Amino acid sequence: EKSVFIIRSVPRHAMIFMDGKPIGESPTEYETTPGKHTFSIKHDGYITKTFKEIIAPGFKKEIKVHLLSIDMFHKIEKYRNTRKWAGISALSLGGIAV
Repeated sequence: EKSVFIIRSVPRHAMIFMDGKPIGESPTEYETTPGKHTFSIKHDGYITKTFKEIIAPGFKKEIKVHLLSIDMFHKIEKYRNTRKWAGISALSLGGIAV
């Protein structure tokens, strides 16, 4: 008995791959064999998200994926690195970084 995945993403129109094969753009509904599957959601300008899902025979499973933009990723990394350096500076000046 077949199973169905319904996949939605933010942003829309991301390419969806299941077990390494393209299955369409989001949002999409895809009928497949039950069991464990690996998904990759890709969109230009966004970090690719890869994950595994298990679905039982005859079930319909909805998956919602929010992709992180590359710009936002760089802002987060810059913020983390700035805080890391601020803590090191406080220690080097004899202060206590919490």
